[in-house]
Amino acid sequence: MCYNFAVKNRRGFLPFFKKAISRAGILAGLAIAIIVTAIYPLFVLDVKVNESEYESAVLEVLSASGVKKYSFAFKVDTNDIEKKLLSLDGISFAKVTRCGTLINVSLEKELPKAEIFTVSSDPVLAKKRAVFSRAVVYSGTCVKKYGDVVDIGDALIESYIIVGEEKVLCAAEGIVFGKVYYEAELFYNHTGGYKVEDCKKTVKMLAVSKIDKDASILSESYEVYDVDGGFNVKVLIETEERIDLVKTETTKQTNR
Repeated sequence: MCYNFAVKNRRGFLPFFKKAISRAGILAGLAIAIIVTAIYPLFVLDVKVNESEYESAVLEVLSASGVKKYSFAFKVDTNDIEKKLLSLDGISFAKVTRCGTLINVSLEKELPKAEIFTVSSDPVLAKKRAVFSRAVVYSGTCVKKYGDVVDIGDALIESYIIVGEEKVLCAAEGIVFGKVYYEAELFYNHTGGYKVEDCKKTVKMLAVSKIDKDASILSESYEVYDVDGGFNVKVLIETEERIDLVKTETTKQTNR
């Protein structure tokens, strides 16, 4: 049997390719699309840095390694860039990764350096002769008890604490109080017409002039006795006051 037929349309790759060849614009566009698709991931379009304060420094390091924003980078040597980033001040760790057109830079800052401070290793010493009464110990161990007589230079608080059966060194700090006694005595002749009460006030003023301004007067006692040609008036004043000597001498360095 004979049939008459006519081709109205052809489909498939080969017919499409033949048409594309006949149309130079379509062929050129297809070629460009293929090329762009192939090289697009090799461009660097963005750089992200987790520590914003180092962003400008990171960009300088990347630029020195041939990696810049909106530029072609066929190969990124992440190991070399990481070594350069580690040379930045304050950086202890650097990680560089590439995800397509993105360069991701992760940095870790150095931990703060250990602070060095001075701690006195000297004991708290007595600055005057007194009878120990009490102490406020901030650090160390008080080595005096109530009623002990202390002389100038005696240790009041030692630079250690007891842990179990061991002495552990530490700073000796605290405020120490003691009872201090002040005396004053004056002679008055009988011809002066002096009144004993007035004499006591004068002698007390002489004794008080020697007392520290922050001292607390606990008691005062008087003694009046006759001597040739007159009489003596004697006063004894008991105070409680600070007797510790402020330390400014030997220090040692300790790591916090």
